[in-house]
Amino acid sequence: MSSIYGNALVTIKAAGSDNSHGGLFLPRNPSTLAPAIFRCLAPGFEDVNQATIYFREVSSEREPLETRAWTYQEDLLSPRTLTYGLREMWWECKSGRKSDGGRQVIESHMVSGLPKPLRTTRPAQFPRAQPDETATIRSNWLFILSEYGARNITYTADRLPALSGIAKVFQANLPGNKYLAGLWESHLPRNLLWHVSAPATRADDITGAPSWSWASVGHLQPGAYITFTEESRLNNVCCDYLAGAVALRSNDVYGQVESGVLQLRAPLLSAWRVLYPTESAEPFHKLYIDKAGYRIDLDRDRDLKGSSLYDPGDRLDWYEYDRLGKFNKDLLLAEEEGCLVETWLLFILSSAHKPGDMSYFCHGLVLERSKTDSRNDNSQSLNDQNVASFRRIGTFSGAYCRLPSYQTVFLV
Repeated sequence: MSSIYGNALVTIKAAGSDNSHGGLFLPRNPSTLAPAIFRCLAPGFEDVNQATIYFREVSSEREPLETRAWTYQEDLLSPRTLTYGLREMWWECKSGRKSDGGRQVIESHMVSGLPKPLRTTRPAQFPRAQPDETATIRSNWLFILSEYGARNITYTADRLPALSGIAKVFQANLPGNKYLAGLWESHLPRNLLWHVSAPATRADDITGAPSWSWASVGHLQPGAYITFTEESRLNNVCCDYLAGAVALRSNDVYGQVESGVLQLRAPLLSAWRVLYPTESAEPFHKLYIDKAGYRIDLDRDRDLKGSSLYDPGDRLDWYEYDRLGKFNKDLLLAEEEGCLVETWLLFILSSAHKPGDMSYFCHGLVLERSKTDSRNDNSQSLNDQNVASFRRIGTFSGAYCRLPSYQTVFLV
């Protein structure tokens, strides 16, 4: 599919249509806003005392075709596109973008290997300049994933195939780099810190993707998206990536996978999560750590803190800190309110440099024990039965926590 669009002379897009029956030529109202009357005082035009100017409304909303995941790589890989939208028609190629509606490109960014620049008509979309080529490639990949993650997909098993053409382009810029279920080996472990804006359904049984991959996310809630951000204030990566492997469903390394595993060495902290009720919204989680350590406060509602109904007793630390953190859940967790559920926090970024030091800011993964072990289909070096296996259920960010000791773990 990628070679078809990459070798096309021009790709014509029916962007304004909701389906394949809509066609290119949709009715448009040229006077959606009332006309403005202007007096003409230009020299040489004394015989014309006024003119009528019609303004066309410019919208930043995506066209229907731009909300679909599969069409993203079709657009990026096409050297020239002619697009028919709901409000305007535009031409785009390597040299520029021209529209009959007057909408201007605010930012553009060239990515090596793509036939035309990435362009946006919305401000502050592109990542800031990076200090070196490696960081630039990582930043570009995260930008593309963020754009792609905001699109809808009918079959969640297609998340990786629908991006495979772009992945092949990036592979040329990352020679010798292993592609692991949508993430590049050289970008680990930092790029494990993706999250969804609202919990989704888990779809590992359909996608086959491991929990640490963004491709494992099920169907998103309306308006939700997968986001890939880098914490700029935390440059200290306290997690070591040791090895990784995926089992493929075909010979296509950029396509669907059966399973995957990562071996990491990182600070790991035992914790508990508790589901709290609310009167006006969905229940939310708080995380607590054992009294032997310092609690990362991930409270979203300070008013419910210390409720005797949900006080788990002496096992947990209930001391309160001024700085609050956040627990971003990947999926909807089917749990009873008030029940303690064993959880682990794996630190990836931290302001602390060694175990025992106070971490004023930290960012990492929220894990649970894996109920099934999918390592048997992967590299033999990742089959150490003495190392515990975990599944990712979200990310956390917090403050004022002592960095725990390092442990070696498997993520599946």
